[in-house]
Amino acid sequence: MLAKSSKSRLAAMALMALGVSTFMGSSVALADVSVTGAVGDCTALSSVTASPVAFGSVVMGTTGSKSLTPSLTQGKKADCSARNSSVTASLGGFSTNASATTSGSKVVITIGSLSGGAFPMTAIVPSTATPAEAFSATVTLTLTDNT
Repeated sequence: MLAKSSKSRLAAMALMALGVSTFMGSSVALADVSVTGAVGDCTALSSVTASPVAFGSVVMGTTGSKSLTPSLTQGKKADCSARNSSVTASLGGFSTNASATTSGSKVVITIGSLSGGAFPMTAIVPSTATPAEAFSATVTLTLTDNT
């Protein structure tokens, strides 16, 4: 907004020049900003899970077969490389009418080595077994770090 008089024009130009010189003479303000971080820890253990195995009803004097399929998740070592773990299975904790070996009228439960991603399991029911009697065992899965 410039007036017609030269005095007003000079005053307006002086104000604009003052504004420009003030802006041009400014400097960047220093802010106190901290930046932090950490190198991520890659270490992660491997894990294994499996669903329960149910043989259902196995007729006396016959054998039932099932597979136990573990789900293995490989972890990472401290240097972030993948672990190389393997899994084995063993039986224990048999019910009173089950066993790992032939023993009278007990059901024999066995588990084989890992093959094709699964552990083969068998339940051999002797002809002398008690009808309608449940049998069970506990499977223990063991992880071994091969690296």
